[in-house]
Amino acid sequence: MLTKLNSKFHQITNSKKLTANTLKAAVKAYQEGNSYAAERLRQAFAPLVYKLSHRHCVYSVLGEDAENTVWMIFYDFLSKYKGNDFKHLPGLIRRFLIFRLLRTMQKEGKRWDIERCLDEDDTFLETAHQEDLQDVLNNLALAQEINLLPPTQAQVLKDVYFKKSTQEQVACSTNYSARHIRRYKRKALNTLRTKLAS
Repeated sequence: MLTKLNSKFHQITNSKKLTANTLKAAVKAYQEGNSYAAERLRQAFAPLVYKLSHRHCVYSVLGEDAENTVWMIFYDFLSKYKGNDFKHLPGLIRRFLIFRLLRTMQKEGKRWDIERCLDEDDTFLETAHQEDLQDVLNNLALAQEINLLPPTQAQVLKDVYFKKSTQEQVACSTNYSARHIRRYKRKALNTLRTKLAS
């Protein structure tokens, strides 16, 4: 019977990317003790876990146990998850991992230099030299969300909020009208509010 169940689950989740339905099936099967589901979830979320656990600030605090610690947090969250919104579950998992890592690092009583935590792609965050660790992780999460916006909207936000350019200056540099810049900014902020509220 168990072999038949494993075979059926394997067929459902054989695709490379998990959809909301296959993610739901995988999480439910994992909660029932299915080892195939645990492996399928590991494969799907390995890039996220690797990226978070190998940030310099995280690795400096947790050392060689960093990746194992993130996996433990990940599977602990999934085993207790009772929600039914599997479409937004990957984003919720990412946020949960970030904030649990923050708490773990705070327990260690460490504060780390922001420059070590920044990705090379996130150079616009370099102005935050004196922020504490929680602000760093919040900014990293925000930077990831900004990078998911359409390119024009993302650039407008970076220019206005991080480079401190006026909307008129952004309009001149992009050959858009100030009215278009205001519209892009408003759309981008509304998108971020919706994502961060969910």
